[in-house]
Amino acid sequence: MRAKFLVIMGPSGVGKSTVMQRLSELDARFVKVKNHVTRPLRPGETERVSMPLSKLKEMRERGEVTQINHIYGDYYAALPKKMINEAMRAGMFPMVDYKIPFLAELKVEFPGKIFSVYLLPPNFSIIRSRLMKAGRQVEKNRIEEDEREASSLDSRYAGLIDLRLVNEEGKVGRVAEEIRKAITLRRKP
Repeated sequence: MRAKFLVIMGPSGVGKSTVMQRLSELDARFVKVKNHVTRPLRPGETERVSMPLSKLKEMRERGEVTQINHIYGDYYAALPKKMINEAMRAGMFPMVDYKIPFLAELKVEFPGKIFSVYLLPPNFSIIRSRLMKAGRQVEKNRIEEDEREASSLDSRYAGLIDLRLVNEEGKVGRVAEEIRKAITLRRKP
């Protein structure tokens, strides 16, 4: 059986990190990939590694990481290729929180190896309260941008998303289980 690289996308505050944590708890084969960023880490943030842009660029030139994306004024998502490929060879499901505008490029770097999930909130008014509750910055423009992105999934990103799920309050276990079932059932010999 072949493992897949799980790419979880969705608006800020939709619960991507929480779903990934629950997946790891449900099944030890699901492992988080620490992506690299140039911004300082938030308090308690452990799924990313902060480093200077110059180091990210050097790593990219050596082919050690995937593309580097400029998002919200910082550089994100340089993913360690070796770790991802080794995890899949070992039958694991490496997983990452990612932005959908960069998914097509990522699929080129990992042809046939990605299973992509887009998480949606039950409604976008809940996003603001989730971000505020988590002590994160709530920018009206960012929420509106995420809402436009979600409303254009069919027109802009047709064929790129393998699974879409609504992450309702208190249902993270159900969402994680649906992802686990979908990715493990789609594995090919």
